[in-house]
Amino acid sequence: MRPPSINVSVVVGALVMVAPLQAQNPTLPPLRDPVASVERFPIRVIGVFDESSGQPIPSVEISETATGTSVMTSTTGSANLGFIVPKGGEIRLRKIGFEEQTMTISMTPADTLPITIVMKRVAELPAVVTKDAAPRYISPVLKSFEERRKNHASGYFIDEATLRKEDNRALGNVLTAHAPGAIVKQVSSANFLLKSPRCSNGGMPDVYIDGVSLAHLDDPRWPIPRNKNRSAAPPDPREFPIDLNQFAVHDLAGVEFYPDNATMPVQLSRTAAGCGALFLWTRER
Repeated sequence: MRPPSINVSVVVGALVMVAPLQAQNPTLPPLRDPVASVERFPIRVIGVFDESSGQPIPSVEISETATGTSVMTSTTGSANLGFIVPKGGEIRLRKIGFEEQTMTISMTPADTLPITIVMKRVAELPAVVTKDAAPRYISPVLKSFEERRKNHASGYFIDEATLRKEDNRALGNVLTAHAPGAIVKQVSSANFLLKSPRCSNGGMPDVYIDGVSLAHLDDPRWPIPRNKNRSAAPPDPREFPIDLNQFAVHDLAGVEFYPDNATMPVQLSRTAAGCGALFLWTRER
């Protein structure tokens, strides 16, 4: 059975996004340079599917055989191999009930196409219960998020436990419920993130996915006055807010929002022209 196509807009939720991935899904806005202080990882998407049903397989452990560093596939059966083999290498795929697989992955700049893997079901053995299980892997970006959440003096944070309870809600609703400083306006089918009234300058808030900033694009649903003179310059893209409806809560492990640039921590400082920023961190399991 042919595996379903990977929904890269959701994969974004599981991955650190950079410009090459946009070519896989033209519906996503183009990306800008990532936050300088967030560790850069290459992007190579892998999608894992059930041979018999064609459905994506979540919680597949993908580990580098040399170091044991691992990452888990998301609810869409996808993961970013840049977290574990940034320079390429041999990986092993394991999940109880499926046949183990080992393969070598290349991670050169030319390797931008996603990898599709089909796993075969095998007879499941009784579960082995251990008291001293190895700690699960957490990526550096999520570790940094948790440190800021526990020690923050400004901004608003939504942790994974809270997000999992609200998986079926729109991100705009979750944000306004847990981050009183966020202003979200519904226009047509969009939920636009607007800047705080205390912003004296700067454009609409920037939105980051795993440290990578989305560009502000002309959105016809946002009412900006148009100059009738066709030779006039187009509206400044910074005045267009970003639609939060393109992000699914069930793909997120953490959310942090800063109403203005003055409230942002030093490690997230950047040169973007927006006033305030929303940082979205994707789930790894």
